[in-house]
Amino acid sequence: MALADSPSHTVLVLLGLLLYGLYRLFIFPIFVSHLSKIPSAHWSCRVSPLWVLYQRWSHRENTALYEAHKRLGPIILVGPKDVSVDSIEGVKTIYQGAFEKHRWYDIFDNYKVPCMFSARSSKEHSIRKRMISNIYSKSYIQSSQSVSAQAKEIIFERLIPRISEAIQEDDGIVDVSRMLTSSAMDFIAAHCFGLEHGTDFIRDDKMAAHFLDLYQHRNNDSFYRQELPTLNRLMKGIGAHLRPELESANCELEGWCMGMVTSVLKNIDSGNPILNSPRNTPLVINSVLSGLEKERKTKGDSSILRDTALRYPEKSIASEVFDHLLAGQETTGITLTYVLWRLSQDPSLQSSLHEELVSSLGDHMRVWHHSDTKLPNLKRLDALPLLHAVLVETLRLHAAIPGPQPRVTYFPSSSSSSSSSSSSSSGSPPASRRAAAAAGTTTGTTIEGHVIPAGVRIAALAKTLHRHEDVFIRPHDWDHTRWLVPHPTAMTTVTTLTPTDTATSAAVGHSQSRASERRAAAAGDTTGTTGTTDGNGVDVSDGGARAPANGNGGRDAALSAERPADGHQPDEKDGGLVAYADAASDAWRDGTREQSRHFWAFGSGGRMCIGSHFAMQEMKLVVAAIYTNFSTQVTERTSEEDMEQGDAYATGPRSEQVYIRFKPV
Repeated sequence: MALADSPSHTVLVLLGLLLYGLYRLFIFPIFVSHLSKIPSAHWSCRVSPLWVLYQRWSHRENTALYEAHKRLGPIILVGPKDVSVDSIEGVKTIYQGAFEKHRWYDIFDNYKVPCMFSARSSKEHSIRKRMISNIYSKSYIQSSQSVSAQAKEIIFERLIPRISEAIQEDDGIVDVSRMLTSSAMDFIAAHCFGLEHGTDFIRDDKMAAHFLDLYQHRNNDSFYRQELPTLNRLMKGIGAHLRPELESANCELEGWCMGMVTSVLKNIDSGNPILNSPRNTPLVINSVLSGLEKERKTKGDSSILRDTALRYPEKSIASEVFDHLLAGQETTGITLTYVLWRLSQDPSLQSSLHEELVSSLGDHMRVWHHSDTKLPNLKRLDALPLLHAVLVETLRLHAAIPGPQPRVTYFPSSSSSSSSSSSSSSGSPPASRRAAAAAGTTTGTTIEGHVIPAGVRIAALAKTLHRHEDVFIRPHDWDHTRWLVPHPTAMTTVTTLTPTDTATSAAVGHSQSRASERRAAAAGDTTGTTGTTDGNGVDVSDGGARAPANGNGGRDAALSAERPADGHQPDEKDGGLVAYADAASDAWRDGTREQSRHFWAFGSGGRMCIGSHFAMQEMKLVVAAIYTNFSTQVTERTSEEDMEQGDAYATGPRSEQVYIRFKPV
């Protein structure tokens, strides 16, 4: 009998397979792998992803990671090939390096076409980003006639009248969560489509409620698609949808967005003169059209976008715009809701803010005093220290995206250039590298002294970075004065402070910060005269650059997106991890370096939030308009428990309704 046919040989083969399986599943991850040296969040994490999957499924991931990092340090293992990082150096390595996005982001592909946010490879992301970065740059946002015209109408013809109506009819009580989310949607929709073709959720409460209901289904039911995509596809393949309500909601939302995109494109093609007005300029659509045309002419079939954006241009435009709409309305709405709730608990702070706004910007935003309302000088608005501090502290403690932002550790650049190119263009490494990564023999990077193999899911999160006790005094307290200057409780002197000293210094810091506000006001125009305005009611007395209106006489004209008259290009500020390095603001420029380095509300690196400047200007305008004209109070209808923030990638208050009372001032 041949040896191969003997029972003993079969037993040896089976025993070998068993031993190899034991080695790969248990011995290697527990004792041999580089990851075995990293502290484990749970005893099972080295051999199973069940612990972290359960945390994500039960909406406890952020809290669980925060608690684990407090126990175990700045780097922890949460799954066999899943690492969480909570240090500045780690964040720099991951997000300012060459790490690609994880497949987790595939859910943000819309119409089965990637957008800039969902593009996995850095190369594809860079191409898409260049198409729209100009219209989201700070210089552009502050100088564009279209942005100003749209903002003026949304604030003075929609938002302020909505609050005034509530004062007359509902004792001033408003569900600010819905109202501010609606405001955010109207702002971003106007940026994408122009006012004529955008939304009017502030005044159309029924449509706003329906949209938010659909969005909640889409937002809350994504676990299977993101964490268990293979299982989700298999179940769909046999007709067993794990979350059928998600599919229905997403289909309706995509159809709604595509309808608006199609309408704008038809008007561009026909040369409809309605688009000639700055208020109706579809800035985002124009920029994407221009970018796609440039890519087609310069790269053609060699473009990395050939099989997606260039093959399906209308779907690509819709995918990009859809992403802007969903992200812009949710994150800004959450932040503004928390800003109003925090301010409503402190009448003294409201008075100080009102004083800063009126003394520095004049009173032309006061609808009770002037019929000629207009936007303030946007650069001066941006430089107000108290307003800035209130917003930044809210973004710190109530980050709208507090959850992990997963990346994949990269493969060494020492490999051949051809392999590197292949990896960049496809968004995934060659088979040889994948095999090496699976064997744990290819080193991806070193973080916090630990070697991380290639192909490992790795992420940081704002919730933990924003609560470092060695950086932020009493990190769980909302304290806007930590961003004002001078602040005696800065971490550079904390070692010399007793608890009593800290409380005393905080009080002194508030007094000194008020003095700095008065100095800032004195440095600006405090006479109440706002100077010259343009045709859109925007104060341009400082001679700021103006952005010419786009003619839009057809699609060819639309390919030249509106740009500032001074030709200024997008301003990308690195500055370590300072996600919103506001050069105009004393509060930010002179703030403690460590606090600024740990501020991560907008992410960092080349893939940080492209809309950060747009969001900050929008939020400052809304808060300025409200607290120039009104005071606010908390109501019994909303409790502290209602305002507890949820636990998810993007999340707001646990209650969907937040009631605040408005009174005119």
